[in-house]
Formats: sequence, structure tokens, C-alpha cells
Amino acid sequence: MVKALSIMLVATALVTSSAVASEYEQRRKLILQNQMDPFRPEQDVCENGKDIDGVPQLGPCDLLQFPICRDDYEYCFNRKPSRDEFHDDIHQPMFYIQYDRILCYPKGWACSSCTPGRYCSSEERCILEERDYPCAKWL
Repeated sequence: MVKALSIMLVATALVTSSAVASEYEQRRKLILQNQMDPFRPEQDVCENGKDIDGVPQLGPCDLLQFPICRDDYEYCFNRKPSRDEFHDDIHQPMFYIQYDRILCYPKGWACSSCTPGRYCSSEERCILEERDYPCAKWL
């Protein structure tokens, strides 16, 4: 009886794990196809909690925490500037994503991918101080 229960629990865990992996891959494909506000998994980081002092703990994004957008909608990430992390080459803050700020907008609408600031497509990053910044192509 105990052995049968153990086998059932293992089987359930495997099915659940497989379903989560499948949902993750589906969401990853949709997010990477996003044209309104590009998501770069190798660059973008998300707030995955706060430390004891309330400082955001940044790390890889958990795509399963992103909202599910309808087929005719796309993601707008509304990235925030960090107070503690800066780009070495331009001395501007790095931006990060908070899961609760990700919105779904109809395809074709404009979204503010960096709030405040502006997304420089040619550099694939947000620029806080955009005035007089030499970006080759703004989003």
C-alpha cells in the first residue's frame, strides 16, 4: 500500500513537473516574440524579493510569474531604474523588471518600456538620461 502510494506520488510529481516545463517553454516563446517591448533573457533581470534593508534582490526572471497575454496583446515591461546598479560604460543606472508592473497591451500600441527613461534599441537597454544621449535607434 505504501509502495503504491509512493509510486503514485512520484508519477504525479513527474506529470506536474512536465506540465510546468511545457508551460514555461510556451511562455518563453511568446515573450521572446514580443516586438513592442523586447525581452532579452541574457540581459534583463527581475526583482525576486528584497533584502532586510528593502533593497531589491535582482536576478534571472521567472517567466511563470509574468502575466499571460492574449494572442492579440504583447508585453510591456515598464522597467525601473536601479538605485544600486550602474552601467560601467555610460554611468547610467541599470533597469530591472518588477513582475507586478508587467502589463499586456494590444499589438501595435506604444508602451513605455522604461519608466522613467527610454529604450535604446540599438544598445538593447534603457537610458534614464535620454536627452543628448547618442542612441542610434530609440524604441
